[in-house]
Order: sequence, then C-alpha cells, then structure tokens
Amino acid sequence: PRSAFDDFAAPNVASRKKEDDMIAARVRSAKAQYAGRRVQNVQRKTANGRARVCQVQAKYGKDSVFLDLDDMDSTTGNWDMYGMDDQKRYPDPQAAFFDRAADGLSRREA
Repeated sequence: PRSAFDDFAAPNVASRKKEDDMIAARVRSAKAQYAGRRVQNVQRKTANGRARVCQVQAKYGKDSVFLDLDDMDSTTGNWDMYGMDDQKRYPDPQAAFFDRAADGLSRREA
C-alpha cells in the first residue's frame, strides 16, 4: 500500500542519490590527482645547454651573523618582556577556576 509519505519522499531520495553520486565522482577525481608517481629530478639548463648552478646562502643581519652571543635578547627574543611577577595575574573567577582545576594535580603523600 502507498502512503502520502511515499509521494513526498520519492523526489528527495532521487535528488539525494544524485548528490551522493556527484560527491563520489569528486572524491574519485581528487584521488586520481594524488596518485603516486615517481618524482623526477629535472635539471634546469641555461641557454648554452649547461646545468644551472646556484649557491644557497642564509644571512642574518650584517656580516652573515647567525647568532650574537653579546645580544641574546635580540637574537633569541626577550622572553621576560610579557611576563608578570605579580601574584594577581588573572581575574578572580579565572584564578579560582585554575586553583580548582589544578587541585587534583597536586602530589599525594606516600
């Protein structure tokens, strides 16, 4: 026996199947693009047919200095810049939350 629901559901089922088929086709095409292929090393050649040679250089500051032991704050960053030494770092509700959350993390006595 047919019900009123069958007339309502039939178009939705067909359109949903069509959407599922479209999604499946997209997934298949995406997987095809990422199929494993051997990577080839391609050497670029100049106009005269020789392989191009370049030297990689990394520089920091002047005179190619990578690490300045005399100025560590500028080299590695000043980590104390944003720190606070006050006991009251957080608003009261947030401090209470942290106290309650860390309460179970304290060491038990043996």
